[in-house]
Amino acid sequence: ASEGLSLPELLISLVIMGLLSAISLPNFMNSIKSTRQKDVANQLSTIATNIAAYREEFLANPTGWDSLSRISPVLTNNGGAKGTTFSSITSSNGGYYAIAVSSVGNLFSLTGTPISSGSSTWTIKSCLNTQTGLSDVKLGNGSTAAATPMCT
Repeated sequence: ASEGLSLPELLISLVIMGLLSAISLPNFMNSIKSTRQKDVANQLSTIATNIAAYREEFLANPTGWDSLSRISPVLTNNGGAKGTTFSSITSSNGGYYAIAVSSVGNLFSLTGTPISSGSSTWTIKSCLNTQTGLSDVKLGNGSTAAATPMCT
């Protein structure tokens, strides 16, 4: 009576483990990307809420991170966002996304763009109209990039 596995049995079990890993790994990676995306979408929503609160408090739109921090500081991967303009920042969830804020009049556009290559379809686009209060958020789904949000 021999104990243990024979070489063919061991190879078959390794092939089965490899197949299961090959099937589950892409789903696992997509769930990680989706979780990071939703975390940054929440950060963009918080920034938009702070912009609206600034408008209500000071009856003017914020012009940069320094003015917005009068309502609440915006966290980045490297501490609080600073600057007299809305320069690009990295997300607070490990810096996986670049966050950009721009405005034309009362219309603010907020975008989250994945920094890693191969993740371009996990984008986030958001907008806020400080005059009408309209806001919208669109998320990419891993196969299609985010659509253009409507705030006009």
